[in-house]
Amino acid sequence: MKILSIETSCDETAVSIIEASGDLNSPRFTILGNALYSQISTHAEYGGVFPALAKREHTLNLVPMLKLATEEAFEHASKATQNGAENSTNQTTNKKSENAQETANTELSAELRAQILEILSRENDLGPALLDFLDTHEVFGIDAIAVTQGPGLEPALWVGISFAKALALALNKPIIPVNHMEGHIVSVLTESTELDRNDDIHNSKTNRAVQFPALALLISGGHTELVLSKDWHQYEVIGQTVDDAVGEAFDKVARLMNLPYPGGPKISRLAAESRAENLREKYKTDTTLSYDAGLGEYPWTLPRPMLKSSDFNFSFSGLKTAVLYAVKDKLKNRTDIADISANISTKELHSEHIASKDTPQLSEIEIKTLAEEFENAVTDVLVHKTRKAIEETNAQTLIIGGGVIANTHIREAFKKVADQTGVQLFTPSVSLSTDNSVMIGVAGYLRWIAKDKGILMPENLRKIDGTLDNGDFSMEKLAEFRANGNLSL
Repeated sequence: MKILSIETSCDETAVSIIEASGDLNSPRFTILGNALYSQISTHAEYGGVFPALAKREHTLNLVPMLKLATEEAFEHASKATQNGAENSTNQTTNKKSENAQETANTELSAELRAQILEILSRENDLGPALLDFLDTHEVFGIDAIAVTQGPGLEPALWVGISFAKALALALNKPIIPVNHMEGHIVSVLTESTELDRNDDIHNSKTNRAVQFPALALLISGGHTELVLSKDWHQYEVIGQTVDDAVGEAFDKVARLMNLPYPGGPKISRLAAESRAENLREKYKTDTTLSYDAGLGEYPWTLPRPMLKSSDFNFSFSGLKTAVLYAVKDKLKNRTDIADISANISTKELHSEHIASKDTPQLSEIEIKTLAEEFENAVTDVLVHKTRKAIEETNAQTLIIGGGVIANTHIREAFKKVADQTGVQLFTPSVSLSTDNSVMIGVAGYLRWIAKDKGILMPENLRKIDGTLDNGDFSMEKLAEFRANGNLSL
């Protein structure tokens, strides 16, 4: 089965085409085409994601991403045919596949064109851009469309949902609504090399077997959750942040340290340099490194919030505040202007930071050691809560998903947890840890083979486990498909 998947929940515009097979116990996936546009540079000057800009960028980039993913899928089909591999991929994609010929250059009626434009009427020029693509490009043969339904930024979500509706109407294919957080959970079922166009990502096949009960730690810029799953599509959120998400805390603390957005990777890099240079010990013995000569103490001691609470919840707002006061205390008696170099140029600094380039600032060594202490504090809390949840739920598999698991120090810490507890540990490749459409396609396939009731079939289609019959979408049915972010699936 081939699925086209769409992700627009925040600031990544992504479209993928995957091929999937197998059952819930042993699914297999191949990435045929994958395209992703990151909006980080667009939002950097605001120090975070600006929803209206995210929506605009999605409308501008969905069709280009669809074009790239389609081109990659055709290229994969061509290579597979040339190699003469006799498998299901070649059989269905040979000569750009019979399905592709059915959907290629489809003659869209005037009524259908009007309906597509109506669906995308609030998305600027996305409607005309999609019609132009359908008129001028061959469409790769797919069986269904999976799209992120939530959670996320509502203006951003609606662009992807409306785009999926319009495509489904044009190609007469089912829509599979996907929960974004479930996407992060199942992202571990697909391994991939770095998603560089020069890498052979298309040969990424896997059938990783998850043993239940499984515990998922989801850590990103918008979420910090512990989710218990006794089987696929059975989820219980047993712990979550009571304030800031862990990725949000990284970005806010980075801002206090005068680091540019997004701050998480910058903190991780500086913390790694601190460990590599053994700055914790050097600070204690080399008084030339400290403004408080002869102090002989490590400059930072941050709290580990809710470490001893009886539940599995998290809190990172207090940790951020602790950094704020620690930095203010460190700077309060300084009259000189220190250079916070750390390879960060002054033009990258933000006006809302605790210090500007014209005020006393932390030294480079203080920035690095603070980054290390903050990262250690976050890691300690995540590890402690997760280990406690593993023990109390008797989890057999630990899944960690979300952008923050790209952090090398946190990854290594959880490898130790797995070694010590004997739990099976699954993490996505770094390139699939942040928001992407591949994971949406994977989640969509699992929903499909489970015959999920939420799948939106073309009118008159009743079977979802056999050959698709011809049918037409009902505009009324499409209108009922709305954003939904609940993980009570």
